[in-house]
Amino acid sequence: MFDTETKLDAAFLIYTSAAKDRHVFSFEFDWVDVNTGGDSDFPLFPSVYIDWELFVYTLGYGYKIAEGRTDADGLTLGVGARYFDLDIDATLEANIIPDINVQTADTWTDGFAELRGRQTIGDSGKWYVSGLLIAGGGGSDKMLDYGASVGYRWSEGFSTSLGYRALEVEIDDIELTQDGAIIAFGWTF
Repeated sequence: MFDTETKLDAAFLIYTSAAKDRHVFSFEFDWVDVNTGGDSDFPLFPSVYIDWELFVYTLGYGYKIAEGRTDADGLTLGVGARYFDLDIDATLEANIIPDINVQTADTWTDGFAELRGRQTIGDSGKWYVSGLLIAGGGGSDKMLDYGASVGYRWSEGFSTSLGYRALEVEIDDIELTQDGAIIAFGWTF
């Protein structure tokens, strides 16, 4: 049994899309660096530390099946591919024997289907809500990505939003989960 404390060292996400009529092409890049560590009940190794770094590259195509009040509003149904690159560095700190350090890396690709939506709310036309649901698999046993946010459009070209997003991946009896609050800045040109 381990009593661990998980710390997010850094994370970055960029999402970009190009739309023509009802067709939407998108690219997303995610990077997360997380440290987990703490005390163990195993006497030879009283402390365990794990550093994992995940890179995710996503290409997608969507078709807007419903339009909304503004050009950005609507419901889009899509498909795509997501490439994962995971690096894990684990250290078992020992009392009597030398410390053990284990490093491993894995890459895989998942296909997916997605549903994205955005709707302007209120009379001002400045506020909006958005959400996404992505489900797939292939290289992994299961991949699920979902989130929702509330945003404000400051001008025709700039908006900000605050929300929640989660990514859950199961691969070879390993479950990777990252979730939490997101702050997003959007530029349209």
